[in-house]
Amino acid sequence: MKDKIKEALKEIVPDVYYGAGRFQGRENWDCIVFGKRRTGKSESKGGITRRYFVAIVKEEYIPEDLEKQVIEKMKTLRFKISDTDTVYDYVQKAGECTVEICTMEFGKTEKRCSR
Repeated sequence: MKDKIKEALKEIVPDVYYGAGRFQGRENWDCIVFGKRRTGKSESKGGITRRYFVAIVKEEYIPEDLEKQVIEKMKTLRFKISDTDTVYDYVQKAGECTVEICTMEFGKTEKRCSR
């Protein structure tokens, strides 16, 4: 699943990282970082739900259409956006500019293996 998500998100921006971004020494911080958040029983208890986060990292600000593009790409992989809030964080890039980070959570339910 990791490779499928990475390839789908690369259709939006070229720099996509799994787990954590690598920012030290980089001139441009614009990228997407994604990874596993948690796994648990599905609401129907007949399967498991795997939750992933997707964080858009953009110098200055994130255009709204970029968030929509990420949601649509994840939908093509049969993920649903979670009912958790989208979180926005801000950091300074070595006194150069503000970096906006938008983190969304997506879930996908899978059937349990029968024994």
